Amino acid sequence: MPATGGYFFDMMNSIENVASPEVYYQTSLEAIKYVRANCDKPPLLVPGHLMGSQETAAKVVQTICSQMGVEFKSDFLTWKSLDSFDPDWDVPVFAKNDSPGLYSRANASTHFEDTEERKVDHEKLSKERPDIIKQVKKADIIYAEIMTYSTQF
Repeated sequence: MPATGGYFFDMMNSIENVASPEVYYQTSLEAIKYVRANCDKPPLLVPGHLMGSQETAAKVVQTICSQMGVEFKSDFLTWKSLDSFDPDWDVPVFAKNDSPGLYSRANASTHFEDTEERKVDHEKLSKERPDIIKQVKKADIIYAEIMTYSTQF
């Protein structure tokens, strides 16, 4: 696995515009394919929307435990919130401008929450951010391919 981690790190460092959704998903897809081709087991790939409800998050955690041979405990579904949160240390560089609330909210949480899945409204986005709509549409196609490799829960 260290070689795979290094491969992913090298790919991410070679990207000039990591904030590009198309580039990010394409790089992720290449890393997934690399792991599948070079490791004994496929990567665990959890679609994020499954973690957006307490019920499905519990199923995901139970499945992971089962696949790893670990006894599931309901304690795995809760955690202590972080008392301190420093965005300079706790937020990835590429997300500092786009997702500051996501990381502070996650660090303050104590359990999986029921949330609405966010969908990208292409029509609205094309009006508000015409500069990135083409990239988002291309990224959606790549994301669909990535999801064909997702772990079944």
